[in-house]
This record gives sequence, C-alpha cells and structure tokens, in this order.
Amino acid sequence: MLIPSPEILTEICNLLVFRKDCRGRCLSNKYPKAALHKYDRLIPTKELLDVSKFEDVELPCLAKFWRMSKTDRLCHDCPLFDVPGVTVDSWVIDLLHSWALGPLAVFIAWVIMFIVKTGVFHPTSDCIDSKMKDELAMQCVKALLRVHYKKKHAENPQWQRSCTEEPTIDISFICCDGSLVLIMLFFVLLFRCQLDFQPRCGT
Repeated sequence: MLIPSPEILTEICNLLVFRKDCRGRCLSNKYPKAALHKYDRLIPTKELLDVSKFEDVELPCLAKFWRMSKTDRLCHDCPLFDVPGVTVDSWVIDLLHSWALGPLAVFIAWVIMFIVKTGVFHPTSDCIDSKMKDELAMQCVKALLRVHYKKKHAENPQWQRSCTEEPTIDISFICCDGSLVLIMLFFVLLFRCQLDFQPRCGT
C-alpha cells in the first residue's frame, strides 16, 4: 500500500503491535482505508529493510503487509520474485527436497494412524478404552518392527549400512526422512499380510 502522508503513517503505527504468533509487527485491528485486516504483518521491502524503523520512513513510501492464517505454512514473501524475469512460470518445485518439509510426514502419520485405528492390532479386551488400545497396538507394531529389523540383519549383514532404521515410533511424531518412508511401507505390508493377526498383549 502507498503511504502518502504523515497522518496515514501515524494511524497505521498506532495499530502496529508485536506478536510472536504473527512472526513480527502486525495490526492489532483492521484498517479499512487500505483494506487491511487484523493481524496483517508488516514485512520488509526495498524502502523499508527494517520494520522496526517504520515510524521513521521517508514519505511517500510503499509498505507491504503479509496476510496468513495460523495453518498457512508460507509465512513471508519470496525475494526471488523481485529478480527481473523470475515468475511462477520459471519456477519448478523440487519434490526430492520439499516433500520432507512437512506434507510427507503428515501423510505418513495419517497412514500409520489409519492402520492402527482399524483395530487389526487392537487387544480384544472390552475393559480397555480406545486410547489405550491404540497405544497397545502401537507397542505391538513396534515389537514387530524390531523383529523385522532383526530378520533383515540376519539375511543381509549390509542392511544397516544401506537402510536407515527408526529407533522409535511416536504417535505424534512430526519429523520425516527416508527411514519413516520405509516404516510406512512396512505398516502397509504388515496390514495386508496380518489382517487376521490378534496381538497377545493386553488380551
């Protein structure tokens, strides 16, 4: 937005507050004159490299605000688009490096929890609540995974060098790498091969 006068600058400065969850200086209320919403964040530009010096900027100037929800992962502008000739048409996403930044981990966690919640690995006791059954099912699959690793070590001494093993599995894990991809495949194969499996723990 263009800030043409000191009056407009003062009005915006009076609305600016620092919020950690907004990642910087943002508006404490909406500013209808410029169609700005509450929590829109002031971001650096060529004219304003340091947003803490916004009150001392030379007028007229262009100010840029970033709008995002709490679930958005893109939290700032990309400076590459300021390079002449760089547009969305000249950009290609590198899936090899970007898939482990969050989306793949969420997908793997969803697949594993879907398999666990199917009840195939749940104890048969009716005296255990669903949360405890999920935890016991996860412990059961962890044990099967350890057996799987042990079997691979016996079959191939080079297994540990060629494949990464996950030391533990947490229901709420959020990290993702090659080992968790293998774990997801292990879960899927285990689910397909063990539909009639009944865990011994807690029965």
